[in-house]
Amino acid sequence: KAHIEVQRLFFQVLDQGILKDSRQQIIDMSKCIIIATTNAGGDELSKPTVGFGVNAPLATKALDILNKTGMFDHALLSRFSMITGYNPIDRETYIDILDDTYHRLFDTLDPEQQTMLPDDLPDTARALLAQRYTREQGARTALRAVEGWMADTLIDVEDQNI
Repeated sequence: KAHIEVQRLFFQVLDQGILKDSRQQIIDMSKCIIIATTNAGGDELSKPTVGFGVNAPLATKALDILNKTGMFDHALLSRFSMITGYNPIDRETYIDILDDTYHRLFDTLDPEQQTMLPDDLPDTARALLAQRYTREQGARTALRAVEGWMADTLIDVEDQNI
């Protein structure tokens, strides 16, 4: 879904292995590994399929959808050596991500703040935060949800101590 000028830059890098900046300096990109991601066509990809192509690999379906959307130049898409499609995460996986995110953030707190929070994400908080799960967003909302809950909890504890 990038602007056509950005797509042209990608095309130049993938086709020639170089990139010219605004001062016409050449940047050698021939040894780079480029990982490009998009959620273009994600809505279409998540729809159930019927008929031919039902058992096609996800990457094949993704490439077909990207070609059909018209958001990307066909010549640009043909330059990618590998397309990988990812299945959406389910609610249980999202809850696991919430727990992992909590522990990762908890470990970054100073010791005084750690004493104000439980060692593990409480079941009530987990259930509340799990309500933010949507199939379309996947894990994107987990970090913000956990950060918000932790900040609110720390503020509540500090207010009680005043």
